[in-house]
Amino acid sequence: MKDEHKHNKEERNKEQSPENGKVPAAEKQGEKNEGDELEKWKLEAADYKDKYLRALAELNNTHKRTSKEKEDFAKYAASGMVNKLLPILDNFDMAVKAVPEGMDKNFVSGVVMIKNNLFETLKREGLEKIVSSGQKFDPLRHEVVGTVETNDEKLDGHIAEELRTGYAFKGITIRPAMVKISKKKHEESAQEAPAPFEEAGADSEGNPEPE
Repeated sequence: MKDEHKHNKEERNKEQSPENGKVPAAEKQGEKNEGDELEKWKLEAADYKDKYLRALAELNNTHKRTSKEKEDFAKYAASGMVNKLLPILDNFDMAVKAVPEGMDKNFVSGVVMIKNNLFETLKREGLEKIVSSGQKFDPLRHEVVGTVETNDEKLDGHIAEELRTGYAFKGITIRPAMVKISKKKHEESAQEAPAPFEEAGADSEGNPEPE
């Protein structure tokens, strides 16, 4: 009887032994919990990585934007001062054009030299004249104050006369050129005058003809 009981116990232990491919339920549950925990950490790690990459991209964008703003500020910081000096260039131009006959040539040459030196100094900072004469009208670079009629269709819409020099600073117009543009003259076709109205039965003097 004792031998039989011992034999049954050994058989149960043998069935529950890992060597027979059978794993206890508690051990299976533990492995499942560990797998769930590992998957949870993987998901959290992926989420943290995504947030890190997003933050890094935003930081790079902020750095680029800040650098661009600094470059733009340095690039156009002098435009305000340059714009204030443009009337002085205008005055020099008007003075040279209005030089009376008999004026000392050395004096005139000195004025021209000062004007050129001022312009060259501003040019090194980024100032440039807007070319107008003969150019196609550009609303971003020209300000129209009048028109000049022309019979040449090719000149229609082109600059006919520049009244005030325009300037750009580092590629941006700070003062448009004041100009007149050519406009094609439209010839009106001559219309024949209507024939005088004549009533039937009336002569040229308007009297009725005799019967």
